[in-house]
Amino acid sequence: MRKIFICVGLALASALSAQGPAAWGSQTIQLKYVRADELRRVFSGQSYAVAVNPELNLLTFRGPPAFIKEVEETVKRLDVAPAVPANVEVTVY
Repeated sequence: MRKIFICVGLALASALSAQGPAAWGSQTIQLKYVRADELRRVFSGQSYAVAVNPELNLLTFRGPPAFIKEVEETVKRLDVAPAVPANVEVTVY
């Protein structure tokens, strides 16, 4: 199992390095539900620039198009509203 991850990682790294920094882009996303510094930890293993503005809850990242797409998809999956409790009973006197 570990060999598969290493092979896929090496193939992805070589494909991304072939693009070069000139093809890189940057993007900023404002998060609604997740703190930006918590989401930055998800990408801490990557060797691309990821910056956080905690006051505005912004996540700014720079890298090749594949990395930008990966971050956007991850943000869409993780930055969701918390689940509402199903059974709530309110008694008012």
